[in-house]
Amino acid sequence: PILAYKPGKRGGGGVLKLLFWQAPTLLNPHFATGTKDEEGSAVFYERLARWDTEGNLVPVLAAEIPTKENGGLLEGGKVVRWRLKKGVTWHDGKPFTADDCVFTWENARDPATAAVTIGVYKDVTVVKVDEHTILVTFPKPTPFWATAFVAAEGMVLPKHHFAPYVG
Repeated sequence: PILAYKPGKRGGGGVLKLLFWQAPTLLNPHFATGTKDEEGSAVFYERLARWDTEGNLVPVLAAEIPTKENGGLLEGGKVVRWRLKKGVTWHDGKPFTADDCVFTWENARDPATAAVTIGVYKDVTVVKVDEHTILVTFPKPTPFWATAFVAAEGMVLPKHHFAPYVG
């Protein structure tokens, strides 16, 4: 028998059902080998920002998009200052902080981790300025500064869950 679909209400809790053309095989975005794994991971992890349908960056975990005008793009495109939203928590109530971003970078760039995202993070440096600010430094000015922490490779991992598994 066909059951009638009863939509849940937003924030109502309950079972989340997703339909993929192929089931995700893992839920760590830094090991994702295809769209199915990236999209499956996106249920659990966020980026600092995302692109909208017009190609504009929109903040997600970031408080604002870095620009030259707001002091976010520095040294001619070599350094990016990300200011993070305050009051964001992980699913277990632990706070999201700059430490999670630094950890994600350290984890992804470690050859022993064997992350497929290593190419995005291996040549950059990520430094915590304070609990809600990081600096991402590139070896030379780059127009692709938003790949780290924004693109498909940019999902941030919670340090308190993943730190034991580095390498």
